Amino acid sequence: MLQSQWKARLLTRFKQPDGDYPHTELNAMVMALPPGDASMEILRSLQSASDEPGDAGDSMPPQSKGGADYKILGVDVSLRDYIQAAFIDTLKEPLSLPILTLPVYIAKERLENLEAWDDWKTLRAFLASHGLRPVVVFKNAPVVLPSLTVAYLSDIRIGFLGEA
Repeated sequence: MLQSQWKARLLTRFKQPDGDYPHTELNAMVMALPPGDASMEILRSLQSASDEPGDAGDSMPPQSKGGADYKILGVDVSLRDYIQAAFIDTLKEPLSLPILTLPVYIAKERLENLEAWDDWKTLRAFLASHGLRPVVVFKNAPVVLPSLTVAYLSDIRIGFLGEA
């Protein structure tokens, strides 16, 4: 069910007819989504242009409310909570709302050892049971955060394992 809901959102977003698509084509759509920080900039511009009640700013997805709040994955926000906000909750939104990626910092050490992280293994197993997989997209430009953590601005997207 998650796979079909996610596929419907993607096809609507990219104005494609319903039908059978190879996973490579669906994954190309996933990777064509704007990066998390760009999504937040788009939202800020839509929200600032929409000061009147009932305008576009009132119908923005829940993960966009409150502006960019970039957290450190596994420190400020759990992987479970991030996936809930960035993916699961968006499946309940009207198809007409834009698909956004949610920015998050991932510490360099965590990114380099992602496959060994128990939370990541659990997420992969859960998504695999639905024909999906997590994919990290990050800017290859490390930043030093105020906590002195070296991190990468990233977002986690949900890709497809096979035919959908």
